[in-house]
Amino acid sequence: MDDKEIIKLFQQRSEAAIDRFKEKYDNYCFLIAQRILNDQQEALQCLNDTYERLWNSIPPALPVSLKSYSAAIIRNLAIDSYNRKQRSVVETPLKELEGVLSDRNSPEDEVRYNLLVEELNRFLARQSRKERVVFVKRYFHFLSVKEIAEETGLSVTNVTTILGRVRQRLKEHLVKEGYDL
Repeated sequence: MDDKEIIKLFQQRSEAAIDRFKEKYDNYCFLIAQRILNDQQEALQCLNDTYERLWNSIPPALPVSLKSYSAAIIRNLAIDSYNRKQRSVVETPLKELEGVLSDRNSPEDEVRYNLLVEELNRFLARQSRKERVVFVKRYFHFLSVKEIAEETGLSVTNVTTILGRVRQRLKEHLVKEGYDL
């Protein structure tokens, strides 16, 4: 069955549309989610959510290519799922910097933030290479302390100590430069 016929089944609100879709694109869509998530259960959940999204969006949408349309849906679902899982990985390093960097809530805050980023770059340029590497791996690449230790050959304790000292020096530097923390 070609895409136009499957889309017509969706338009007619025929449950056969999902069955025909599964026959033609199930494996294709599953592989997209699996490559992004590397988790079979999560990929299957995204696949099920894709069926629902297709059902709810056709009509009014009339995709030219059902394959491309469904690929975009499952890719976005998988990326959203991945991001939810990674959020906790990202939140911990950001919480460590809470007392140093502030949120952007207004245009003025955005300008201050950009100036702060410039100041942060100047500050980091004056740190040792090892300190810069550890800091960037933690707060820009969001690696765990253990991952940084493994990548740099430092001990976990040494990485933790470096991060604490650099954060403290950064805070002192920003206060000295007139930033209200």
